[in-house]
Amino acid sequence: MTWNDVLVLVRQFSVLDQVRLIERIAPEIEQALQHPQPEPKKSLWGLCTELPPLRLSPVSYAIAA
Repeated sequence: MTWNDVLVLVRQFSVLDQVRLIERIAPEIEQALQHPQPEPKKSLWGLCTELPPLRLSPVSYAIAA
């Protein structure tokens, strides 16, 4: 469901039901604003997608083991 889908549904509510929805969701929004969650950091692996595959020599395997 998209944001637009939700808006279409809410606009079908009566004005009284829209007010009830706002009254019900407002405390959750207030709490979220008081205690914001940090945004997840983006993975840096995406930077490496255009690099050729890493080829390790047999010596590298021996060192890693």
